[in-house]
Amino acid sequence: MMMVGGCARGVDGQAVPVADPRPVGFIEFADAGFGITAPPGWTVREDSDELIYGDVALTKNGDDASMILIGVLDGSIFASARADNRVAAQELGSGMGEFFFPDSGTRVDREGGTLSGAQTTGAFEFYRVEFDDRSRSDAEVFSAVVEKAGERWWMTWLSNKSAVDVDEACELAESITPM
Repeated sequence: MMMVGGCARGVDGQAVPVADPRPVGFIEFADAGFGITAPPGWTVREDSDELIYGDVALTKNGDDASMILIGVLDGSIFASARADNRVAAQELGSGMGEFFFPDSGTRVDREGGTLSGAQTTGAFEFYRVEFDDRSRSDAEVFSAVVEKAGERWWMTWLSNKSAVDVDEACELAESITPM
């Protein structure tokens, strides 16, 4: 095979199919200007155009207690004023947790770190909420902010029954691909 003007050609001059460089499960959101690789079992929520926050909502098949929201980090999100991605991720997680889980409780098991995807870098924050009303299931919040060349995106994974898979959440955040 040889390259001719950026096109792959076989030895006999015939076109050679080029594999799609995007991973299996990659979903493009052209209107929002990004794509992601959805975790296994997660699909785009049909009513994503009616979201309060974000451009995309993902739900997990058989798990109505978990949701992932993803969007462009612009002025419509309270964390956008924070230039530091770690601080923005912390503020994003705090705000989303208070909005979706407004009952009083204590944040425990906090952790955070950096993210380094194929095209973006950023930071994440995770915590669990132990509600004062112990008859309620604990809630978990994972938030991330990633950027490339001054553009930023955010992601929040919320759950009040199933555990948030922090490794899977990091992989999802790192999969955010500017289009």
